[in-house]
Amino acid sequence: MTVEQIVNEEAITIENFECDGASRVLSYRLTQAGINHKIYAGQLIGLKGVLISLHVWIKLHDGRILDTKARMWAGNSAPHGLFFPDEFPDFHYVGEPARLEASKSIYDVLVIDAQLSKGIAKQMKELMLLRTAAQSQSGA
Repeated sequence: MTVEQIVNEEAITIENFECDGASRVLSYRLTQAGINHKIYAGQLIGLKGVLISLHVWIKLHDGRILDTKARMWAGNSAPHGLFFPDEFPDFHYVGEPARLEASKSIYDVLVIDAQLSKGIAKQMKELMLLRTAAQSQSGA
């Protein structure tokens, strides 16, 4: 399995996660696939200074960075996905390897929480639609 395949498979799970949760989920999957990497913590710096003062990302053994959350805080011009740092010369990652656990149990908790959250959100939306329909009928 490739890094790209793992990111695609987990995209829906991590879409609402912050950088630390997304990095833990992806790190666990990368480890299971035998892909050498480290989780980093630090800052994302742009031309105008620090854009994200506390950020977490993954660095692969070949120097590529896997960051699916920089745009959440730094805007659409920020790096996203899997890339070599020189592909985004206006942005610099400054950090150190972090001791963030990416175990099976952490992965399971994060994934189950994401699934429950999505299920609850869907149910709330359905209830709101039913309520709106009922109000429309009673007001007619």
